[in-house]
Amino acid sequence: MLHRLTFAPFPDTAAATWFADLGDALEAAGITGLLLANLAVSETEVLPAVAVLPGQVVVLQPATKAPTTTAQEQQTALATWLSTWPELPLVLATAIAGLVVDQHPAATPTVPDGWPATTLEALPRQLRALPLTLPFSEAVLHTWAASLTDEEEETEDQPTGFWEQKARQVWNWLGAADVPADPPYGADAPPTTSPADTAAEQQRLEQLRQQLFAELEQQRLQMEARETVREQSIAQLRQQLAATPSAAAEVAALQARLAAETQEKNALAAAIASSRQEAKVRNRELEARMQQLGHQVAQLQSRSTSAPATAPAAATLLTTAPASSAQSARVRASGPIAPRPVAATPWQLQWPRVALVLVLLGGIGAGGWAVQHYARPVAGPTETSRPAREDRSDIGDENLEAAAPTLFDIQPDTIQVDSEQLDSAREVAPEPATPAPAAEVMDSVVAPAEGI
Repeated sequence: MLHRLTFAPFPDTAAATWFADLGDALEAAGITGLLLANLAVSETEVLPAVAVLPGQVVVLQPATKAPTTTAQEQQTALATWLSTWPELPLVLATAIAGLVVDQHPAATPTVPDGWPATTLEALPRQLRALPLTLPFSEAVLHTWAASLTDEEEETEDQPTGFWEQKARQVWNWLGAADVPADPPYGADAPPTTSPADTAAEQQRLEQLRQQLFAELEQQRLQMEARETVREQSIAQLRQQLAATPSAAAEVAALQARLAAETQEKNALAAAIASSRQEAKVRNRELEARMQQLGHQVAQLQSRSTSAPATAPAAATLLTTAPASSAQSARVRASGPIAPRPVAATPWQLQWPRVALVLVLLGGIGAGGWAVQHYARPVAGPTETSRPAREDRSDIGDENLEAAAPTLFDIQPDTIQVDSEQLDSAREVAPEPATPAPAAEVMDSVVAPAEGI
């Protein structure tokens, strides 16, 4: 089955007709795979059509439209774009082919950029003649197409909330609609390390892997040697058990020793199995890390060989929300799909509107402060500040809490009282009440002075 996926609207009717004829010719020939239209592989390069078939990737261009870049630049950009999809294996730029397709036979067999020319009738035969240099199977391509269409449908099914819509309107009103969107979650960030550092890291991991294998091999040999010695000991014990007379004490001792040796052998076998399993797990982790580093080295090498891209043309930006990146925008099979975000113009903020918003916010804040100020009740008389010695006592209490308790701290009868505190306590202590007559009942409780 041939999946036709469109990443952006066609610029004119001729381009749409050419793509439809191209798909019909491939389907009539029974070719399976994906046919991608208007594929933005970079910020400045949009490929008219790309055929991703089992074992090959082919760039298809109409003869009526002259390409803006060379074949090598198109190969590099397309290989970089394909490497961002986790469903696909690594694609080398040199393994990508290209054809210029025209409805009529071309006057020349090739075009200036190097792609050979062909017709719609001869296109299936040309594709079958190309070598199969990529590990793309029909199952892999079908899974990739299903992933593209499913994620695109999920993105369309998510409605925009009321407050999100209002926030976008305010954002556009402030003139900040040209701010580029953040990269989507899950996108592969460009490598920040240089090729030399990546190669050194890969070499270090390879040395670590060899050292780990050597240690595991040494441990395995040691455990095998000990297992051999233990088996010899078990065989000797069995011979002794068979040769000894039937004395109950000796037989019991030999049986106990034999059981202990057998238990140790089983424990050693379990340790060997655990060590081998751990070696397999660490080997898989190191191989995954090395493959990742190899991918990064290939990406860095392909980027270093590519020529600098031409400056992007200035485009008129819409007042709607900023377009999402093509990495998270999945392709749908029926309708056009949003292209990858292009480089936006610098952020131009409309200062009159920003000033108006700031003035409104300042007026609201001043009104709230005035309401709180005049509605506040009259505060009572301020309390007199405590003596400085209370502050010092608080500081001392904090220091005592931080310090570890000593022997003198846990003695209940040894309480030290400051002389100043003793004098103040004597001054504020109440005088003893005089005894009342027998016929009169007096309240003997005296309220303590304030501060005690």
